[in-house]
Amino acid sequence: MAKGKDLLGLPVVELSSGQEVGRVEDIVLDLETGKIKGLRLKPAGWLFPRQWLDFSLVREVGPHAVIFELAEEGEDEKKKSEGEREKESEASSEKIRGVKDLRGQRVLAPEGREIGIVEDVEVDAFCGAIRGWEVSPSLLSNLLGERIFLPSAEIALYGADRIITREDRGGG
Repeated sequence: MAKGKDLLGLPVVELSSGQEVGRVEDIVLDLETGKIKGLRLKPAGWLFPRQWLDFSLVREVGPHAVIFELAEEGEDEKKKSEGEREKESEASSEKIRGVKDLRGQRVLAPEGREIGIVEDVEVDAFCGAIRGWEVSPSLLSNLLGERIFLPSAEIALYGADRIITREDRGGG
């Protein structure tokens, strides 16, 4: 398991050449499938545009780097400029969201009671599955580092402004 904040900033290295192509700038999630769709990369040099790396190309997510491999001819299509990628996914933008966009989003129970605010995501870095969300119930609990884990199976809706759970988790 890995937290989103642990992946941000990691160098992204191509396996066959050892070349660093950039650093993880954001983790893009497909909220409909519950998996990581890809990584938005900050390029290694300032002359290059932001890049996109499809998560299917990732071979390992380690504590110090993300390793990917361009295995077949045409796989370069999966590593595109961010501009090209954004144009393709505009139609499904509500279900395709970056972790940075989801941080700070309020989580509500179906009865309208606020559960807290999204602080981070927890993912299975091996298969790319979203395991759940780290939620801060209040400002004080956030300052104290006290957070609750909300499994992704408990999410009923990822809305434009709020995340709605399937059931009330109790509390006042």
